Amino acid sequence: MPRVHEYHAPIVCYNVDNLPPIDKELLDRLAQNKHELVQELTIPPRDGLAWEVQAGQLFRIVCTEGPQVADVNFWSLHNPKERFYASKTRQLHASHLKAHDRLWSCFPYMRPLATITYESIQYGIDRDGASVHDVIGSRCDPYTNWLLTGQDMNVCCHSNLTRAVAPFGLAEEDVHDVLNAFMCTGFTRDTNQYFTKPSPVRMGDYIEFLAETDLLVAASTCPQGDVSVACGTGKAPQCFPLGVQIFQPSAEMLQGWRPSEPVRYNGGHGMDPQQQQQQQQQQAASVEQHISELLSGNSMKAAALLLGLLALASVAAAAEVKKGGAARRMLEDGASAAPAVTVTPQAVTDAQGAAGTAGTDQSWRGGDWQDWRYYRGGGWAGRWRPPGDSAWGWPGDPGS
Repeated sequence: MPRVHEYHAPIVCYNVDNLPPIDKELLDRLAQNKHELVQELTIPPRDGLAWEVQAGQLFRIVCTEGPQVADVNFWSLHNPKERFYASKTRQLHASHLKAHDRLWSCFPYMRPLATITYESIQYGIDRDGASVHDVIGSRCDPYTNWLLTGQDMNVCCHSNLTRAVAPFGLAEEDVHDVLNAFMCTGFTRDTNQYFTKPSPVRMGDYIEFLAETDLLVAASTCPQGDVSVACGTGKAPQCFPLGVQIFQPSAEMLQGWRPSEPVRYNGGHGMDPQQQQQQQQQQAASVEQHISELLSGNSMKAAALLLGLLALASVAAAAEVKKGGAARRMLEDGASAAPAVTVTPQAVTDAQGAAGTAGTDQSWRGGDWQDWRYYRGGGWAGRWRPPGDSAWGWPGDPGS
């Protein structure tokens, strides 16, 4: 005989009223006004594209020709280990996102990478419980397709995103669970299975985001088109390109806004000092190994990545690099090879202490974060500056 369970009313899992407040007036002001268009891009059908967005800029994904959904990934531009955390975003907001919802990053950063200022579809929730812009589905991928069909498939959102981010030094393991922009989905009421409906997106519709920090964004025009047929059937509707627009709001429009900052959790996880020291030694060894691997392929990029990792870890560890000068020299003279850079456990320990106690002063968690920009391509993208050291910058940087 089936067990009888007592009924309990549902409880919303998180008390989201305690989250850092959202400036809805600012977001609406940004959404309702015109801004300088600084870049337009096109994502070809059944393909992927990645682009950079600076903190404080707006960017849109636009339906330009016909109904088409997009699988979207987000990373911190300067540290690809910080990336979009779909499940936590779902828990803090909802299974489907709308204006004023924030796209949160993964642990240990846990901050908004972007915030939705406006989305033109405004579908709501239909009688089947479906809505648009979901953060519940993953992305179509070659592995699930092989299980369903026994065939290889390289034109899928996972592969499209992998190809799109390769020029930025990222790999397949950096691709993560997505925001399914324009996708209409839900769960069946009788079996709780994930379902899709044809996307209601039409020409001219868009979803717009405010970049809360410098971002790398990638999107795939899903080979399932408007997702009106099931994956793994070998059938798909017509696919269309999507547009990308990046806007620069004026300082007046951004008045009162500042870039997001990582949480200030001290990182102890309840471990005793010896355990923490062991973990820090492992982290230091991991960073050193990662940089060593990068040095064998591209020393210029390795140096920039090293500075990024150290900046994230600490003020103190960054000072170690400045003092040693190896990474700095690599960036200055463009050497194809350079001496190894050692990150000591003590530097990591001191750095974590400095980062954990940083508060109102200028720190990596504050204003100076914006002064470090990633090295990409064949030229200077900016400078890296330790807190309180306004005179130190890279040659050729207009701010140095």
